[in-house]
Formats: sequence, structure tokens, C-alpha cells
Amino acid sequence: MDCASNDIGFARDSTGVFRALISEYDRGIGFDDGWLGRLAQIYKERQTMAVAKAKGYVFKGKDVIDTPQGKKIQLRFAVR
Repeated sequence: MDCASNDIGFARDSTGVFRALISEYDRGIGFDDGWLGRLAQIYKERQTMAVAKAKGYVFKGKDVIDTPQGKKIQLRFAVR
């Protein structure tokens, strides 16, 4: 990341949805929609792992599946 970059933030809108606050400069150096998509995927994976652990599930593996819409992550769990 360039030391001259701006801050990146998130704010909740009136409907409760978080929106990214990213300057045009930062979008231009890689913090674009693709980056936001990867960030959302990582968040969803970690959130799913935390909920599954709290409910007593055991993580069995992660598969990456190619679909016409792009890569899809599938997490596998088992009951204790």
C-alpha cells in the first residue's frame, strides 16, 4: 500500500447496510470492487466459522468451486 493513500472506512446507512467509504485515489490503487468482494468473502468465511464453532460444529474442510459466476467457497462441517 502506498504511504500517500487515504483512509478507508465503512459507515452504516439508514437501512442498516454498511457502505464502503473509499476515495477515487484508493480505488485507483487497488481498493476497488474486486477488493471489496474479496474482503466480504473473507468476512463471511470467518463469521461462518465463528457461528459454527459456537454451535459445536467441527470444521472439516474448505472447497473452492468454479461456477459460471466465478469461484465459490464451500465450507464443510460435521456435528460432534
